Amino acid sequence: MSHNSTEEQQYPRDRFDDVEPYSTQQGAHRKEFAAPKGAGQLNAIIIAGGVALAIGVGSFLWLQPSDPLNQAGSASEETASEQVEDEPQDVDETNEPEAIEEPEPTEAPETVDLDQPDEAEETAQPDVEETEEPETADEVDYEEPIGVYNASTIQGYASSVAQELGGAGFNVPVADNWTGSIPSTTTVYFSTNEATAIAVAEELGATAVYEPSVDGVLVVLTEN
Repeated sequence: MSHNSTEEQQYPRDRFDDVEPYSTQQGAHRKEFAAPKGAGQLNAIIIAGGVALAIGVGSFLWLQPSDPLNQAGSASEETASEQVEDEPQDVDETNEPEAIEEPEPTEAPETVDLDQPDEAEETAQPDVEETEEPETADEVDYEEPIGVYNASTIQGYASSVAQELGGAGFNVPVADNWTGSIPSTTTVYFSTNEATAIAVAEELGATAVYEPSVDGVLVVLTEN
């Protein structure tokens, strides 16, 4: 203490003697220590870069196609483009029916079609006539040779019946006795010309029977 007091006595007291304890002042001049300026500027640059990076990442994520807002925008654009594309198609579709309605000469084929059934009827008429031809074939053929045979005990019976049939218009070139099996009643046998055989049977009141073994039409007379 004595040493300090002596120093104080030797030098007058000034502003440098009033120093706060544990201050940052250093050196004989006791000037305040200033922090280096380079470190603060570097920190500010780093912070600014981080903020810019965060803003860039956020804007990228915000504007991604997966964003519903962006999808809605793209969907609206697509629908708008589809509407624009559909409009000319509708115009084409409306034009196509006009092209189809223009041809009206469909009436001419209709008149042709109406005439065709008449031709079909004309072709059908010969068919009717052809069906009538077999009927003429089944008509009585008076030129068909008919044989008359006597299987009874009556003398001259075949000749008398042959004259009767000839008077009815039939052709009877043969009148003779019968040598085969004798039927129970007078019978007209035939293998062809059924209509002629039936007409002969009606003339004689006999029965007509189909027999493929006989030649044409023949009559077998009996007493019954």
